[in-house]
Amino acid sequence: MIYRFLLLVMLITVGFPRPLKAEVTTDGTILIITSYNPETRSISDNLSAFMDEYKLRGGKRLITIESMNCKNLSEAHLWKERMASILEKYERTAAPSLIILLGQEAWASFISQNSEIAKKTPAMCGMVSANTVVLPEDSVDLVKWSPDSKDIFKDFPDYNIVSGYVYQYNVDKNIELMRRFYPNMKKVAFISDNTYGGLSMQAFVKKEMKKYPELELMLLDGRTSSFLEVSERIRHLSNDVCVLVGTWRIDCTENYVMGNTTYMLRDANPTLPVFTIASVGLGHWALGGYTPVYHKVGKEIAGATYNFLDGETGSETGVVPVPGNYVFDVKRMHQFGLDSINLPKGAELINKTPGFYEQYKYWVIGVVAAFMFLIACFLIAVYYIVRINHLKDNLEKSGEELLVAKEKAEEAVSDVIGVMTSASDAAYSKYNDGMNPYYRVTSSWNEIRISANITSYLSGYNDPRLAKYASEADASIGGGQIGVRNGIYQSATTQANYTKFSRLNIGIDDELLIMSASEAYFLRAEAALMYKWNMGGTPKELYDAGVTVSMEERKATIGDYLKSEKVPAAYSDPSDSGKDIAAVSTVTPKYNESASVTENLERILIQKWIANFPNGWETWADIRRTGYPKLFPIVNNLNTDGVTVQRGMRRLPFPQSEYNTNNANVKAAVSMLGGADNSATDLWWAKKN
Repeated sequence: MIYRFLLLVMLITVGFPRPLKAEVTTDGTILIITSYNPETRSISDNLSAFMDEYKLRGGKRLITIESMNCKNLSEAHLWKERMASILEKYERTAAPSLIILLGQEAWASFISQNSEIAKKTPAMCGMVSANTVVLPEDSVDLVKWSPDSKDIFKDFPDYNIVSGYVYQYNVDKNIELMRRFYPNMKKVAFISDNTYGGLSMQAFVKKEMKKYPELELMLLDGRTSSFLEVSERIRHLSNDVCVLVGTWRIDCTENYVMGNTTYMLRDANPTLPVFTIASVGLGHWALGGYTPVYHKVGKEIAGATYNFLDGETGSETGVVPVPGNYVFDVKRMHQFGLDSINLPKGAELINKTPGFYEQYKYWVIGVVAAFMFLIACFLIAVYYIVRINHLKDNLEKSGEELLVAKEKAEEAVSDVIGVMTSASDAAYSKYNDGMNPYYRVTSSWNEIRISANITSYLSGYNDPRLAKYASEADASIGGGQIGVRNGIYQSATTQANYTKFSRLNIGIDDELLIMSASEAYFLRAEAALMYKWNMGGTPKELYDAGVTVSMEERKATIGDYLKSEKVPAAYSDPSDSGKDIAAVSTVTPKYNESASVTENLERILIQKWIANFPNGWETWADIRRTGYPKLFPIVNNLNTDGVTVQRGMRRLPFPQSEYNTNNANVKAAVSMLGGADNSATDLWWAKKN
């Protein structure tokens, strides 16, 4: 029982990807092919919008989703074959009624095919540019490759493209803007990155710039230059150059450099005028630009799909260009002394200082509201004054206790002996019978599996500790690390199913973790965050150190984990879709100093929980006193004394042996609980969650 309970409070799991399906009809399948993993935010948002809208309209066709899992440009020569393999699979069985392509890479791979299914099957596209490039052959050097730009409206007559929503980048309008602001411009420096989208945009810009032979085009190409090299070239650009930013996400080192790097590019040459064709740099670097109005196209594609396949007469909407708009940064224009320049009609202005009413309207409303409810507010104030006076003694006592805690904590951190700081400081315990108890319960007894809670977090984070904690699941359910929802009612069938899921990756001779340096860092981080105690570093510094040491303790490579903005993954049960559930947290591994205290507290306690694996007792205490980390609700609650699936067990009742041998003291203790001696009664310190 104890081991089952420990598993309940300790483990957290990840999702298992499966094709998404609507209600099945006998009509043809809708095949959606995505460039990236369906859990990628842009893909996921559009898929969700598509599914919701298609179902809302009454669509009942089978929908199958395939992912090409495209990553860096260096693997572009593989994409054509991946697409061919996907199409061949459906050509062998039953060709779909419609193919929907989401993402530039999927589209390029599709129009590079010469098969019957590719050219004859009706197709739609979304999240693509009107200008693209056909994929290269294997022998092409991608670094030196200079492909021609192709037009989706003109260059692919052999394909049955019935509809789609495409972004149209406009070089002419951006050149016009540059000349409006800088009539003496002689050179245009175009920035693009080491991605297929960046290469496509570069090819398009090169084609369009042939209209302007009087302007020299300079390419700052992420395929051949690192971020630092591009920054250095920007630093030495002359004053007759305007920069046009395309895409900037991955450089030649194949490292993701988006984020603060554009600020560093700006600072390399602060007086350099910069414009954007794809919105990159808006808000801090670019003066402005003519850019597409990006939005989710999943709903529109769903409407076109339903009209084409399920409408009374069927219809072809054709490929629809996504409109563009002028956008300008008022703050940057002011910094460059360009406020007086007339802007195009209908231009969107960002970083604009609001007018007096816009700036203070809520103050005005607040003052009026405060006046109207003055009496009520006064009564509420009186109530709280009385209550504060009533609680004053208790607050003073708590303050004194907190002060003592602060003094002792700071004294411990500053002591000459110090606290745990390295992986080698961890304390472990051996066991008397020669077998790790977790190993006994998961492997010898074959009773438990790793929980869906911890795999949800670790899988979503792409955490290298996942493979350290969880074994490979059976190949019959897809392999990888697959956890089990807590509280599943056991039957012969469920037990047979879930034995295929991931075990705890614990050996028979592994020692039991008692206390680690990583936990010490997270305790200090919480104290520094919540109480501003002097813990020998800022909350971020202590948090980062805790994660780093935890990786060392688990012999995992940390990489860029502390910069990751990934979030926990949804959970999918390969044996029972009824147990599928969305992720319960959106907190990232990357520490966010501008976030709220509660968000960063959740972040610290998530990582403390991960680092303490498989010691769930500490986490159970953290959950009861803070509510973090967040866990999936229990599937089946067989408790009869008030425990809920949302809150779980609150305490361990006194065992019968204590009633038998220590009855008087047990009764005295129970009288102080403020409730019954059962699993649902909160302890005095454990009432947050």
